[in-house]
Amino acid sequence: MGYDSSWQTAIRERFSDRPLLEADAAVEQFWPGYPRECVDELFTLIETEFGIPIGLIRPEDLLSIVFEPVHSRNPLKWFHIQFNMMEARGEVELQLAERLRRRGTRAGNLRTFRELVEAWCG
Repeated sequence: MGYDSSWQTAIRERFSDRPLLEADAAVEQFWPGYPRECVDELFTLIETEFGIPIGLIRPEDLLSIVFEPVHSRNPLKWFHIQFNMMEARGEVELQLAERLRRRGTRAGNLRTFRELVEAWCG
């Protein structure tokens, strides 16, 4: 899913207090107990849908840091951002639901990326 540069700038500002780690370093530091292929699949989806690389995301981050739309004073731009965010979030939720269904499990109310990775990787 493509976003314009103003979206990329606004969403990345939410992560301005931290360095962008290389993917391998982020996995080793924050996601060492999970299968690498599984973690890569989830964060590739996150990066594809939201434009946020794994190297910016930490386990304790609330999902809302990525899922919450960026505000805009322009009503048409705001609508465009809202639509794209709902579509992107829906894709993540759909793929997670399918994974859980195949395993015959459910996930409760997920709040953090740690909880999302645990649900995704089972």
